Amino acid sequence: MNWSVRLTVVACGLAAGLGLGGCTPTSGKTWGAGGGPVTLNDKGSNIGYALGRLTRDDSVYFVIVGNGCTGVTFSGGEGTHQGYLRARDTSKTDWSCQTKDGRSGKVVIEGSEFELSSGALFLVFAKEKPARVEQVAVDAKQLQACADAKRFPELGKADPRVAAFLESCKVSE
Repeated sequence: MNWSVRLTVVACGLAAGLGLGGCTPTSGKTWGAGGGPVTLNDKGSNIGYALGRLTRDDSVYFVIVGNGCTGVTFSGGEGTHQGYLRARDTSKTDWSCQTKDGRSGKVVIEGSEFELSSGALFLVFAKEKPARVEQVAVDAKQLQACADAKRFPELGKADPRVAAFLESCKVSE
């Protein structure tokens, strides 16, 4: 076997191996998840919520916030994540998000489906039974800011839905 044939066989073998090993159109991108419980003091009132975010190449593409929640879990990767918001009463609100590009895709929260391109911020009123979900469209710069748990309340100054949500997050003493 001459060297060009061997090189072709090796190249094909590597290509097949990478394809079987998970080399997908999303590979080469960095995908991440983060968040957790937040407690802030606003003008003497304690505000508590759980906030989770998903990122692609350090840009936030999905934010979920739950009132009455003590945490958020994540699993998955490469544009397919799922998890749940954990409420103070130990109930859970399941969610999932699937995207190839960090802009469009399917979000499912407690069985309700949403299109990610219609808004990447999801307010979950977990204190209500069943939990109510509001999808909010914000620009990319606002989404980056609201993914920071301590900066999220700033969005309430510009969006009345977020302001009402934050009001529902007040923790009674």
